[in-house]
Amino acid sequence: YCKESSTYLSSGKGSFKIRLVNVRTPYVFALLTGGFDAPSLVATSKQVTFSSPNEPLQPHLALTNDPTTLLLTWNTRDSKEPKVKFWQNTTTNIRTQAATSNKYTSKDMCGPPATTVGYIDPGMLHTAKLSGLTPGQEYNYQFGDDPEWSQVFSFRMPPAPSPNASITFIAFGDMGEAQVDDTLQPIHAQPPAINNTNLMAKEVNERDLVLHIGDISYARGYAGVWDEFFDLIQPISSRVPYMVCGGNHERDYPHSGSYYEGTDSGGEPMYIDSTAGVQTASDLVVSKELQDNVEPLLLEYKVDLAFWGHHHSYQRTCPVAKKVCQDDGTAPVHVVIGMAGQSLSGNIQEKQPDWIRFVNVHDYGYTRISVSPLSLTLEYIKSDGTLKDTFTLKHTNPFDFLKYEKAVVNTDPSVVITVTPNQLNKSGDWVTVAWDGVSHPSDTDWIGVYAPPNGEESIDPSKIAPVKYQ
Repeated sequence: YCKESSTYLSSGKGSFKIRLVNVRTPYVFALLTGGFDAPSLVATSKQVTFSSPNEPLQPHLALTNDPTTLLLTWNTRDSKEPKVKFWQNTTTNIRTQAATSNKYTSKDMCGPPATTVGYIDPGMLHTAKLSGLTPGQEYNYQFGDDPEWSQVFSFRMPPAPSPNASITFIAFGDMGEAQVDDTLQPIHAQPPAINNTNLMAKEVNERDLVLHIGDISYARGYAGVWDEFFDLIQPISSRVPYMVCGGNHERDYPHSGSYYEGTDSGGEPMYIDSTAGVQTASDLVVSKELQDNVEPLLLEYKVDLAFWGHHHSYQRTCPVAKKVCQDDGTAPVHVVIGMAGQSLSGNIQEKQPDWIRFVNVHDYGYTRISVSPLSLTLEYIKSDGTLKDTFTLKHTNPFDFLKYEKAVVNTDPSVVITVTPNQLNKSGDWVTVAWDGVSHPSDTDWIGVYAPPNGEESIDPSKIAPVKYQ
């Protein structure tokens, strides 16, 4: 309101500062009377323009099904030959990758307000595939088109998939955005999202990716909210892959297409979403059917951890199957992580079921997950940096994933394994194992260290487990 300026009500004049995100078109300021119920336009300003209206903005990295390739998406007003320049260490070996471009209009949207008052021309959306990257290595990059180029950003490739790999990532849901200058929007904003993104940005250099499991910006038909959202997450999405799932607020308009279909990047996680209140048409009516059909899949494929959103809270279960706590490592732990920004939910049972281990409906935040071959640790971080909850999952049998029943013996006399020394002095001595002659090497080949019974020299991998592996 104008009255936020201390001189306005007494003098009819005032001023305050407002932060503007480049939305690819000039801004016009207006003064209106009558509040929000009966707005009446009194005056408008001259246009406010950006010196670089075609400024490349909104960088967003994403994983693909190739561990040596990332996708980069960004936005401009228009472009003739959009591309990315990327390099390691110095600028002496710059690679360039052309981008593909597309856009949408109001006619592509489902209905109002996206087709009417909420529509802003989105400009062009550009996507480039950065291939031939080395897992774990640092790269610099710049995107745009002559003469408009972005600032120089950098990213570190996630580690390559491997039985020995360790990764660490951030996960949350139901975040949204808000104006850092405290201005209002046509829809309800989520101010806690600012603290969360600022805190995540401080640690993102130590993470391999971010997982936002649904209810992304809460734009709800107002396109300008997406510009503000991408501006808010830029310090994160420009640095690590920012992976998302669709929530109900991304596909909640009637006839907006199938919720379950889309282009497969090769790495989407499963996401099941609740979209209604308690009524005859509510999905809560079929919750038993969901449990009956989904839970067996999670158990069959030995899922350790399941993330859920939509309810704006943090909740954690024991390892649970059929509403009964199980031994660690034998059933998935379910964690609700919908506490990243949208108003927190208070509809929690007073008496929690026996399989609930932790509930918090008071603190915004996100989760930090560290995964190694034998353990997974999750930390619930409040938006002020306080640790609110943590737990660790461990595999009681580290070779539980090894399919013994599928193991075969198919020896190749041309492959030679040598171990030196083969006579050791004491427990804890080191050896060097070397191999040669593999005609078709694969990234899934591995070395097993076995201790055959009775000192036998031959082994049958279908009948004996390795002591360790590499």
